[in-house]
Amino acid sequence: MEDIPAAQNQRLCLKAWLIFFLIFGVSLRLLRYALKLPIWVDEGFLGVNILERSFHQLLKPMEYIQVAPLGFIWAERAMFQAFGMSEYVMRLIPTLAGIAALILFAFWTRKILEPLAATLATAVLAVSDLAVRHAVELKPYGVDLLVGIVLLYPATLFLKDRQTRRLVFLILITPLAIFVSLPSVFIAAGIVATLCFDFPRMAARQRILVLILGAVLCTTFGVLVWRFIGAQFAGSGPSQQICWVFPPYNPPQFFLWFVQTHSGNFFGYPLDFTAPGSGASFLLMVIGAMVLFRTGRARLGLLVISPFVMTFIAALLRRYPYGDSPRVGQHLVGPICLLIGLGSAYVIRLFARRERALQITCLVIFILLINIGLAGPGALLIAPSHEMKRDFAVRKFILDQLHGLPPRTTVAVLEKPDESDILSRWYVHEGGRRILWNVPISELSLLAQGPLLIVSSRIDLTGLQQQIAAEMGHAPDRSEQYVVPMEVGYATYFYANVESLPRAAGAMSAP
Repeated sequence: MEDIPAAQNQRLCLKAWLIFFLIFGVSLRLLRYALKLPIWVDEGFLGVNILERSFHQLLKPMEYIQVAPLGFIWAERAMFQAFGMSEYVMRLIPTLAGIAALILFAFWTRKILEPLAATLATAVLAVSDLAVRHAVELKPYGVDLLVGIVLLYPATLFLKDRQTRRLVFLILITPLAIFVSLPSVFIAAGIVATLCFDFPRMAARQRILVLILGAVLCTTFGVLVWRFIGAQFAGSGPSQQICWVFPPYNPPQFFLWFVQTHSGNFFGYPLDFTAPGSGASFLLMVIGAMVLFRTGRARLGLLVISPFVMTFIAALLRRYPYGDSPRVGQHLVGPICLLIGLGSAYVIRLFARRERALQITCLVIFILLINIGLAGPGALLIAPSHEMKRDFAVRKFILDQLHGLPPRTTVAVLEKPDESDILSRWYVHEGGRRILWNVPISELSLLAQGPLLIVSSRIDLTGLQQQIAAEMGHAPDRSEQYVVPMEVGYATYFYANVESLPRAAGAMSAP
């Protein structure tokens, strides 16, 4: 049998590693999904809006200063109506998007990078805890990552093969992309800007198509701002200005901000380090961008860095954060990991010039990346945080109470929705029972015929049971009080049979 040349053998080995990291990355995402972790606060803020509002009501500004793409929250509302409320149902769309993003990313990198760089880039995305975590939660971040790659992939192919159909595809997909992912507008704007720089190399028909793409982008985004985003931002904008991080205009402060931002966990791939711990990742990105420009692929380099430029411009205009929480930068993760992979491959080949040294170095790095990937779920299983333990306790208590109730039980919550603990407000929807909010104790006896579960999340529970018993005429059939960490108190009082008048006029029902 004829010996396989060394270069071909290396390509086959790297292809095997790439397939391994694809399977490994998908497994990490499915494992986190299967763990069915409790909804955390930020998920709950968006989730209760989806549970308690109709499709039409979701067009209006949401509670808890939430802003999310209309396509995403409508899709989640449809999932809730079709399959009910659970972590599995409400996290399914982001999880599938995160898995699809990883697979598509591998194809994208193989189109434009040499095998070692493509394998390293895919491995970084596969094992990064930030990418895994944000893809498996009830937020649009997994969709942001996927849509960013969906837009960049055909744009990259066009710069390589000049096929007009790539531009037609971009024109067709851009409105849907912006509908389901708000920050994808920065990706699309970067693509249009890059293609405009490439005008001299285009045919006349292709230039017209690029102009149409720009018009479609502006029109779609303009309509969304007019009908949806504008109202959302008007309702949450003042608070977002406080919560979000923007570049300061003062030069010394700007320099400090720039250093902290580009060495912090906004670029924390594969390791989620705060400043200055992720400085090495950003340095590898810079090296990767330089490699693109130095090897005659300036337009490709411009395409990859353009989303950062567009996001940065939006931050200067105080319209979108740059360098804030990694959650709001998931649309940039594809270019981040691609540049890290390219820069890493360049550094490895710079120091490991011999074939044997290259093989050993790659093996060590791949094993290190595998361990980084395992560290995330390992920490969840071995050493969960205090907040996560609290969330588990809250969920267990509420669901234990609800699962033992008759199907027709009415749940009466004494607090207003926005005064209730966010996790209790979320989990009280379990089972699809009728929920009444802000029910005065003086009107409990007026509720429709039981069974009735009365819920309170007041910290001060003194005398609460006596007040309820006095109003209802007798003590509850079952009462429970449970105090979870962080001094959040819960009390429930169950009445199996309540003979009553029609429902109180002051009680509000969630839609």
